[in-house]
Amino acid sequence: MNIGGIISELYSYPLKGLNGQQIEVVEIEKNNMFPLDRIYAIENNNSKFNELNPIHFKKTAFLVLMRYEKLALLQTAYDHETNILTIRINNVIVAKGNLQESKGRKIIELFFLKYMHFSSDQALRLVSAKNHNFSDIKEKYISVINIETIKSLSKIAGFYIDPIRFRANIYLKDVEPWEEVNWLNKVILSGSAELIGIREITRCAATNVNPKTAIRDINIPNLLLKNFGHMNCGIYLQVTKGGLLKKHGDLVIK
Repeated sequence: MNIGGIISELYSYPLKGLNGQQIEVVEIEKNNMFPLDRIYAIENNNSKFNELNPIHFKKTAFLVLMRYEKLALLQTAYDHETNILTIRINNVIVAKGNLQESKGRKIIELFFLKYMHFSSDQALRLVSAKNHNFSDIKEKYISVINIETIKSLSKIAGFYIDPIRFRANIYLKDVEPWEEVNWLNKVILSGSAELIGIREITRCAATNVNPKTAIRDINIPNLLLKNFGHMNCGIYLQVTKGGLLKKHGDLVIK
């Protein structure tokens, strides 16, 4: 068995397309996604998402960074205990609502309608469903980014690339660049949890958006394609045994 690096950060992204929230310790479950990850989304243009019979929709059915870079300017905080989402711009609260109450959802929907400069007849709806996540993929996987891999990309680009662009659940440090690609089909242990490497993650235009400025200042998919012949960066893991993940915890590769 080999040490596969240290967990530098853990993130969930409660509302699809918006910023993540750091977590110190989290309990993951077998065959499930990262807790509180993409549990809400803003439906765009009446995609007909059915909360009583949820199915997977393409990301374009929702407000996402890939299409709307100005979402990166929003600072959001979701309190799972109260279900309250708070949205700030430049540290000033601009909207706040309980996402489990119709009144609170309406507040958030109206904010986005105005913020995005959509016409009043544009259909925006905050959606969620029990045991459903608005991931870009149908499968319930956890995403991993190796910070050293992103550092190597930055050197190639001659431009600092913030790892947060990749919106991963687990950020790793102290592991060689691109080493994570060798973990596919291997068992990965961290604390009491057990996972398996599934596949690489193909990157989209969302990674082009600078998370601090909301400007598309580099083309990440093209950078990858030009230098490596593919647009992959990061990997998906599947949880095969539930347990605790901790910031600064080890990953062990069997």
